[in-house]
Amino acid sequence: MQQNFPNFFNPVNKKRENLQQTNIQNFQYQQQENEQKNKKWTFKASELPYAKNLSSTRTEYHNYIPPYAKNIKAKNYIDYGIYIVIFIFWWLFSDTIIFPVVLLVSSIILIMLGFKKYTIYNILVNTPISKIHVATYGLNKVKGKFIPYGHQPLKSPISGQDCIYYSISTWYVHKVSRGNSEYWESKFIDGFAAGIPALLVDETGFLAVDLEKAPNIEVRTNIIEIQPYSLATNTLGLISMLAIKKISDDVLSYVKQAASTNTQVNLFNMKNYGFRLEHSKTRDLKRYVTTDEVLPSEFNIGAKIERAFMPFRKHYYTYLVEQYIPINEDYIVIGGFADTGKMINMKPVKVTVPDMSTGILGLFLASTYNKGSINMGGRTVKTSIPSLNDIIMSLLSKRMGSYGAKFFTLAIANIFSGIILLIWAILLLIGILL
Repeated sequence: MQQNFPNFFNPVNKKRENLQQTNIQNFQYQQQENEQKNKKWTFKASELPYAKNLSSTRTEYHNYIPPYAKNIKAKNYIDYGIYIVIFIFWWLFSDTIIFPVVLLVSSIILIMLGFKKYTIYNILVNTPISKIHVATYGLNKVKGKFIPYGHQPLKSPISGQDCIYYSISTWYVHKVSRGNSEYWESKFIDGFAAGIPALLVDETGFLAVDLEKAPNIEVRTNIIEIQPYSLATNTLGLISMLAIKKISDDVLSYVKQAASTNTQVNLFNMKNYGFRLEHSKTRDLKRYVTTDEVLPSEFNIGAKIERAFMPFRKHYYTYLVEQYIPINEDYIVIGGFADTGKMINMKPVKVTVPDMSTGILGLFLASTYNKGSINMGGRTVKTSIPSLNDIIMSLLSKRMGSYGAKFFTLAIANIFSGIILLIWAILLLIGILL
């Protein structure tokens, strides 16, 4: 008989009966993992393994990008390269004068970049929202809603929201110990995505948004912890990535059944698994899912006490992540807008391009507010308390828009880290020279 979700936290009654089966399965999975020890789930952040099929949102109007705009590169303004260089020089030259000199130069560059981002923040916040029919190839902001183009709306398979694109993925989050340090690590396991041709529309025109080229795409996101009922599965999850992959396969295949008919799945009808909504939030689809986004809020740690009968799970979590672009909410698109020369219902159709001067092209939700609950399979499920980062970003977004909040936080981070590195470099130089 299928277990009830409310009874998930009760201890497993058939622990003794499952013990022998657990040991056998442990041995089998361990053998398989030993055979594949050189085969690891690897990825590159730029490959976006969880954000596939963005090209499926294209229409024929995307083909009318003017020649002058085809070679303009979009920028995301995140300075990973500088920090990588600092780490490399620290690793190779930490005991020489080369390292503090590199720190000094890097700190000056970071401070300069920080002030540049602050200038862009001021421009973005003070640029008024334009209508599509008058927006130009310079830096503009337009506001509108997505509508399907020649297709019926998609339904996000977990929350059942009408959308033009969704991504479903599974993630393994675990604590890593190296030497005297411990940190959390997130790994993409598997996923699938779907989209339909769509246009952004306001009362004056239509806009073909290039989701593949845009470095920033805000999406509604639901992060759900997968909680296996089976003691055997739980134990396997402790020692084997193959078991984690099996959990992912089970859950994703169940969700795909609903996705194939464009309906909402009822996760609570799935045998052997329970599901707990951890966060309902707004995030950037083009940013890799990090541990601080998926782990339980620091304000909600007490809720984990009820899982004491599986004490090892405090170091291991498996998550199901749903991300989607809704059609019933306002979006703000920032960048350049070029004419296609085409009309729909006597209204012009334009296409997005990166701004020529800044390289900015982004898609942001007009409202970042989340109710903190979703309807899953006919049941309203509340999230845990938001993380401190989410609270801060939500407050900033309400005042300056999420696009402004992004550049404001990047500017502050650059300036602050630059000052810290500058002080560190000066102290190291004084120590070496004296």
